[in-house]
Amino acid sequence: MTDFLTGQMDYIFFCYGLAFIILAGVCVSLRKAEREKFPWHHLGLFGLTHGINEWLDLIALSFGDSGLFQSIRVLVMTLSFIFLMEFGRAGYARLSGAVPGRWIIVVPLALAASGYWLAGWNGLAVASRYFFGFFGGLLGAAALLRYVRTKKIEINSPLIAAAVCMALYAAAAGLIVPRIPYFLASLLNIETFLLWTGIPIQAIRGFLAVCIAIGIFSHSQFTRVGLSERKFHGRFSLLAPLPSILLMISILAAGWMATLYIDRFAHEKLTQTENQQIVALANYLKGQLKEPERAVRTLAGSPWIAPALLKGDAETVRQANVILDEYQAAPNVSV
Repeated sequence: MTDFLTGQMDYIFFCYGLAFIILAGVCVSLRKAEREKFPWHHLGLFGLTHGINEWLDLIALSFGDSGLFQSIRVLVMTLSFIFLMEFGRAGYARLSGAVPGRWIIVVPLALAASGYWLAGWNGLAVASRYFFGFFGGLLGAAALLRYVRTKKIEINSPLIAAAVCMALYAAAAGLIVPRIPYFLASLLNIETFLLWTGIPIQAIRGFLAVCIAIGIFSHSQFTRVGLSERKFHGRFSLLAPLPSILLMISILAAGWMATLYIDRFAHEKLTQTENQQIVALANYLKGQLKEPERAVRTLAGSPWIAPALLKGDAETVRQANVILDEYQAAPNVSV
């Protein structure tokens, strides 16, 4: 199971990013009245930037990484988590008003910047997950739950499920971090989680991202159905999001097939390239060995060699050594 999942990391990153980009589209598609009640646009910005970040990770996994590309990915990830924290802060501010202003983000930003001073870009990535990803995710989940209670939403199960998944995502994305030689990352990190569970943490994050997107999307579908219509149709209104959920599942399935095709195509190209390199190396070695082999055959047939081996007197051995030196010098090979 572990080998299968680790072998599908490209598809996991693809679905992971796609789920958050779909979440961004869902937040944009909410009714204007719904978007005015709650800062859904901040959640949409988080989904868009974090989805792009996961696809950047997919590019790094498929085509290799570099120092500049790593710095870009870390900055995009940090920005996405800032949007997530702002979603929670602004949500609470609209619902209760008893929340500090945007200036409060300066505190975790300074703490995250200290990670760069400790361990470079890897340290900044870890600190951003701790101070923005974890706390921002918990704050966003709490804001969703408060939104459900404050607005007294009639069909609230999708938002509650999305809030629970967001809290779980905060732990998965904010506490399970890349390994660096500092506490807590030296004990609880991506490698140790894989060792303990046999499941890549990216797979769990991707699953939770899909659940969050489906929960918010289901809520958006219910908001499009009027209250009187819900009462008229009764429980059949629960089927309103079903076609769109099936469409999302179809997109994920199509992405899986696409990544499998790309992976198979890349594997075939790599195999073909390696076979060509092996043939070229074999021809080169054959050419290099051909001259020494010819020299050995010629030397073995020399009339000066056999008498030296048969008689063993000093003169014949001297003559054999002279011939050996001449043959060695001609093709420039080892005696």
